[in-house]
Amino acid sequence: MDRKTIGAFLLLIATQCWGALPVVAQSLSFSLTTNNPSQGMQAVKANYATENDTIRFTGDSGEVFVYRIKADFQVALPPMQVNLPAGQPVLASDSLFSVAVNTDFRLPVGLYFAQSDTATATGKGFLIADRAYPKLRKIDDVLAVLVYISTNDEIAEINSSRDKKAALDSYWLRLGGNEENARRMIRIFYQRVEHANRYFTTYKEGWKTDMGMIYIIFGEPSALNRTANGEEWEYRTSGKSTIRFTFQPKANQFTGLHYELVRHARYRDVWYEYVDRWRHGLVAN
Repeated sequence: MDRKTIGAFLLLIATQCWGALPVVAQSLSFSLTTNNPSQGMQAVKANYATENDTIRFTGDSGEVFVYRIKADFQVALPPMQVNLPAGQPVLASDSLFSVAVNTDFRLPVGLYFAQSDTATATGKGFLIADRAYPKLRKIDDVLAVLVYISTNDEIAEINSSRDKKAALDSYWLRLGGNEENARRMIRIFYQRVEHANRYFTTYKEGWKTDMGMIYIIFGEPSALNRTANGEEWEYRTSGKSTIRFTFQPKANQFTGLHYELVRHARYRDVWYEYVDRWRHGLVAN
């Protein structure tokens, strides 16, 4: 493949990152499957597989060109922050390789975009996650999720500690007030993180998405309404009123399943109320 073709593709994804994109390649109908030893061969229904999975593009014949995309996506911003940063994430490919269809292979952790015809914008994006995913095992990943309920100083203090695990335990003990409640909060928090990763992963980890953020802080909604324009999650607050979060589909180069929250200043009070519950050990099961 010549540099001109590669350059045209990278320019395309950089300038049209949030434009709609079909997930099936133009000249080759392919699907992504994994072969997990405990589950056997199965189609990838989500937008991710793990580095431990065997991957295969299925089709009649031909090859698939796979780009590994280098990008650092930020975590979701609070629901009341209506003035979002301007601009788009800077995307670049740090490698390109081809794979014959119906051939098993594995990939390291990263974001990928696969095409059978690089002259088009058509392809399939997918995320390769850590082998423990949707659970978090690495201490730095476990700490990163605390961004939704912690101050910058608290996170910096834990990260600068010689023993991050001990510092993290002390953090949760301080929030929980006692060991039993701290263990309960840890279980609830990271179960929600796992759920967010399992169901909301798109081009970035599920916990970083708007849906993941809301689910982690507020838990399972009391009601969920799906419409042609997206989803609406309802929660009953402590004052018996109802708070609604609306998510609208936002198509991009990697997936058609990405949803973004319709932000509003009115969420400010309820957001701080629920974060405060986490910070005082009062979050409900």
